[in-house]
Amino acid sequence: MKYHISIRGRGLLLFLRLMPLALVLNCSSPTVPEVAERSQQPQPPQSGNSTFSVIETGEPDGIWSDGTTMWVSDWEDAKIYAYSMNTKARDSAKDFNNLRDAGNTAPSGIWSDGTTMWVVDWFDKKIYAYSMNTKAWDSAKDFEISTLSADGNSAPSGIWSDGTTMWVSNFIMDKIYAYNMSTKIRDRDKEFNTLRAARNKDPRAIWSNGTTMWVLDSRNKRIYAYNMSSKKLVP
Repeated sequence: MKYHISIRGRGLLLFLRLMPLALVLNCSSPTVPEVAERSQQPQPPQSGNSTFSVIETGEPDGIWSDGTTMWVSDWEDAKIYAYSMNTKARDSAKDFNNLRDAGNTAPSGIWSDGTTMWVVDWFDKKIYAYSMNTKAWDSAKDFEISTLSADGNSAPSGIWSDGTTMWVSNFIMDKIYAYNMSTKIRDRDKEFNTLRAARNKDPRAIWSNGTTMWVLDSRNKRIYAYNMSSKKLVP
């Protein structure tokens, strides 16, 4: 019996990285029948007051907004695109174009406090920091590779912060790590270790209102909710 594995994009990079662990990723390209079936399914709206068309991006991943501008990370193009929240039009003057120069070649989740934009690089196992004003790399505010990898945070994806703590989802460990924003030291007491028990086994993007933490599961196509204090799943 012959087997054929087709892996592309992020799947290929992750496969190459985890190959020593003998992990096989199911990232096959769609077959002809699958494409035909999808073409018959209802398609998302192409325009509208609440819809952003991000056709410029290769592989859009993380988003963050200050209420005026929506920023969208793209790990294929290694940049962050900007769009007007009002008109939904591109605002290239607010793009982050220098990620690749900083070594940030696989940007994923993003979050900002209005002054600094933090960008996860899931391949480097690092969180880069950039000035919101100049778009220049601010390495002093980075979460270094040694910090994340030493904690076993080998596949960081989504991030969110309340300004004091930075939470980082990990799609291999199925948990959310926590780090002090000032010291960059891990804060175990604030971590979410309840995801796997809730069958939240592919956590990606995360967001919170300070009371509830919502976690997107890419595999289950579901958004889970957890209490920020107890870390328990919200029924």
